[in-house]
Amino acid sequence: MSWIALDAAAIRTRLTDLERGAFAGSEALGEAAYDPLPEIITAVTSLVRGYVAGCASNPMGPDGTIPSRLESAAVSIVRYQLLARLPVNAAAFMEQRRKEYEDAIALLKDVSACKFAVDTLGDGQTSTPTGNALGRGRSGSILPRVFFPRF
Repeated sequence: MSWIALDAAAIRTRLTDLERGAFAGSEALGEAAYDPLPEIITAVTSLVRGYVAGCASNPMGPDGTIPSRLESAAVSIVRYQLLARLPVNAAAFMEQRRKEYEDAIALLKDVSACKFAVDTLGDGQTSTPTGNALGRGRSGSILPRVFFPRF
């Protein structure tokens, strides 16, 4: 796996039509003078890196980057934080994004607890994963499998 930098343009392309419509008349995505997206991306990048660093066996990539395996989780967190800035009730899609946010945080907690390996730096170096090909941890317990769809 490689380490990547989250990008504002990529985040915007992962919003649904409904979300883009909600943001169209809003300053939440920075159509006016203030764009909170770079600030949110920086905070989420730091959050993800903090969880990765919580497991000593996880390698750390360059500053400002996250493991590509965690990109979907990071995007879910960014989207949720953007929705929280909407001045209107976003109930139509907020519940789905809240669940994605909770799943993303749960995955990051697994990363920090060494239950989900961040296994390469992208230059051929690998760390030792904590589970085996069957998704079993060192104790033999079945590890949770969380998958995030790409939008």
